Amino acid sequence: MSTRAPSPLLTRYVSPRQLKDLTGLSEPLWRLRRRGDLPEPVRLSPGRCAWSEDTIRTWLESREGR
Repeated sequence: MSTRAPSPLLTRYVSPRQLKDLTGLSEPLWRLRRRGDLPEPVRLSPGRCAWSEDTIRTWLESREGR
């Protein structure tokens, strides 16, 4: 059995809970989104939304030094 690295073409997604854990945000995500302080998530299915890791990484880099 071989182990292959993930394809660079595949995007990993972060759930709302994972996003809060990764960033340490204490404010509700819906409030940040409504104010335009958080990128909009991608709807993966009717009951599931998430953010791409690339989008979150870019967003965090843009907020450094604030």
